[in-house]
Amino acid sequence: EALQDQFDRLYENAEYIKKSEERYRSIFEASKEGLWELFPDGTVAYLTPHWYNELDLNIMGSTIQEWMQIIHPEDRSKVELEHLNIKNGKVQNYRIEYRVIKRNGEIAWIEAVGISRYDEENNYISTTGSHQDITIRKSDEIKIREMAYHDPLTHLFNRRYFELKFQKYLDLDGTGS
Repeated sequence: EALQDQFDRLYENAEYIKKSEERYRSIFEASKEGLWELFPDGTVAYLTPHWYNELDLNIMGSTIQEWMQIIHPEDRSKVELEHLNIKNGKVQNYRIEYRVIKRNGEIAWIEAVGISRYDEENNYISTTGSHQDITIRKSDEIKIREMAYHDPLTHLFNRRYFELKFQKYLDLDGTGS
């Protein structure tokens, strides 16, 4: 009777775990973000493979080096520095924006957010995080900056731009207020 009771509890726990896994799988599939996990050996597990299809990545057995290859060359060094800081235990939570080059040649802005785990001796275990496509937001920011500092007719810098630059010059020169 005790054995049957233990078997029933194990069965209930197994069913609970199965339903939890299905729930998490549904959440991942419905997510508009690319979810991933990075390990100390440089391998990457993509938890939402469909999000990464446009990036021409080998989803199975991918490495951080493959990811670095699709990062825009002007942004690559800051991302590499951030990953070095993560591996060395200098950054636990991070948020970084950079550009990637899609398979079709388009450039997309990505916001990467992650949290790293370390053991008791501060040895790096892994980083889990998400990638979000922020291309539209970045495009809007560029348009707003353009409107704020350029004349709409001539597209030359406007008075506000020159005031800002002049104030920075005064502040650097030491003669500003």
